[in-house]
Formats: sequence, C-alpha cells, structure tokens
Amino acid sequence: MKIFHSHILTAFLTLILASSGHCFEPQKKSGQNPHQNLCHGQFSRPRHDSASHPCNDPPPQPITDVYAGGYEFGGANRVATLWKNGAALSLSDGTSDAVIYSVATNGNDVYALGEVYDTNNYIVTVWKNGVATKLTAPGEGASAYSIFVSGNDVYIAGQKIDNIHHQFVATLWKNGIPTALTDGSEYSQANSVFVSGTDVYVAGIGFKGSNGTSKVWKNGVITNLTDGTKNSQVFSVSVYNKDVYVAGFESNGFNNIAKIWRNGFASDLTDGSKFSGANSVFVSNGGVYVAGYEGNTAMVWKNNAGSFMQYTTMGSGAESISVSGGNVYAGGHEFNNINDIAVIWKNGIEAALTDGTHDAKVLSISAITHQE
Repeated sequence: MKIFHSHILTAFLTLILASSGHCFEPQKKSGQNPHQNLCHGQFSRPRHDSASHPCNDPPPQPITDVYAGGYEFGGANRVATLWKNGAALSLSDGTSDAVIYSVATNGNDVYALGEVYDTNNYIVTVWKNGVATKLTAPGEGASAYSIFVSGNDVYIAGQKIDNIHHQFVATLWKNGIPTALTDGSEYSQANSVFVSGTDVYVAGIGFKGSNGTSKVWKNGVITNLTDGTKNSQVFSVSVYNKDVYVAGFESNGFNNIAKIWRNGFASDLTDGSKFSGANSVFVSNGGVYVAGYEGNTAMVWKNNAGSFMQYTTMGSGAESISVSGGNVYAGGHEFNNINDIAVIWKNGIEAALTDGTHDAKVLSISAITHQE
C-alpha cells in the first residue's frame, strides 16, 4: 500500500483545479489574513470575475496625475486654465481677464488660486474642484500668488492694500481671514507659502527705494535674506527636515543671478554672465530641485547642478517644479516667435499643452502619485 505525502497531494489537486479555471488555495494557517492570496504570496484584492484567472490578479500600479495652472488667451482676455494630464479645463469664460497663479491638491480635492478682473479691479479667486469662491471684493485692492492646503486649512500668500499707508502689504490668508505680515511702512508682497507641521513659512519681498529685499517669515516672524544694497526677490519656499529652502535672484550690478537660500545661506546657481532667476523650489528625498531660466532658456537645477530643458523654437522659461513617482515635472512656456506656448517638461522632455495660436503659459504645476 502506497502512502501519499500531503505536499504531493496538494500539488496534484492544484494542477487539476487550475486546469479547470479555479485557483486552489491550501487551508490558511491560524491568524493568516483571509485576503492574502497564496497564488501571489502577497496581499491583493479578491477577484470574483470569471474573465480573469484569480492566480493572475496583477498588483495595483502607481498612477501620477499632473495638474498645471496658468492661462491661454481667448480673444482679448486671458482664460484661467487648469490642465490635468494635458487636458484643459477653462475656469473662466473669457469675458474678462483671468489667470491661475498656483495649484494645490489635498486628497481628491484640487485647488486653483488666481484672479479675475471685475469692475476695474482684479478679484482674488479660489477654485475648488472647478467651483469659484471670491476671496476679495471689488475695490478691495489685493493680489495672491500661492496656495497651500494642510488638513482642513487653506493658506494663501499675496498682498493687500493697507488703508493707512495706502500701499500694498504682504498678506497671508488662512481660511479666508487676512493677516498683514508687515507694518505697512514699505511696499511688500508675499509670493509663496509652505506649511510643515504646525509651522507656516512665507517667502516674499519688501521695497525701500528701488531695490527689493528678499524675506522669509516663519509663523509671522520675519528674517531678511538680503540687505537691500542690491536688488533681490524670492518667489518660492519649501521645507524638508526643518531645512528652509527659498528660490529667487539677486543682482550682481549687471545681471540677476539665480540663487537658492538654505536656512538663510545663499548659493549661486549661475555665474552671473547671463540674466537668470530661480522661480520655484521643490525638495524630494533630500534632493533640491529648482526651476527657472538662464538667458532665454528654461533650466532645472538638482542640488545646484543645472540642466537645460528641451525646446524647439526661440526660447523658454520654467515657472514651477514638482517631483513625484521618481519623475521631475517642470511647467512654463516656450516662445514660437509669435506667441508663448504652455508646456510641461517631464525629466527634461517637452510636451506642449497648447498649439501656439494663442499666447499661453503654465505658472504652477503639481504632480501627485497614487495607487490605481
């Protein structure tokens, strides 16, 4: 009498059942997750459709959605435009001038910040999933350039008229409530906001005389990055492991030099032989990525080493940068000798969002990777 070992019997039954379109799973051990698929040796979703063999159920794949905000002219006015993976959504109707300056995501929600012209003034406007909300009223005198969403809180950086000194003052809005960041004694504006934990960082500029002074605020406390002896401006702030990175430029007396500040210490990104600037900074896994321009060419720097972005006509510029899923995305424009074309570069390779028949630009980009 022959004795069949249990592992031989298991293999035999598995072969028979698999050939009939079934997946044989040996009895699970005590404490084992009931959704662990032993055909894969990993956790996966149960499949009940007859079209797919359960042993061939593929794992979820990562998907990257790329959102870009800016404008494309429609007739005499700019149309506020949001692109998702290259598909355009017009957020204004073209009857008045409108533009998107900044985009942000939070879970399944997509935010766009910009302004719409109305009654002799621009109205700061936030679109959430395409639905517009006015942040300011006609005649209020305000502009906003950056949005950041943290949990249930929405932060916006810009500027607002001070009714005492009658000039623009750097302003931070939290959930629609504005707070002045300076006393109004000088012209100032806030260009970028970033939230890390409970700390709120803002980058911007102040003017006394003809030169701009670059500044960063942490929870409302101001630090000057430059002394005002040379013109300087900053446009973007990012925080990683408590290190604060700010991107902008400072003049050398002849040309503007693209610069990155880390915790207040500046590094030149160019040698000053050409006009240059840094418009956006993004930190990912310790890598510091900066988007900007040198001369008439869009540039991306990683850890201070620059790379030219691909372009095919007369010149280009990169306005914003985002890193996700191991890929680097930059948004900006390319000039075709007639109009600017809205473009996105993925790892330096250009993809046009518009055909060049109307002037258009990408001013902000946000890439988010998630599981399908």
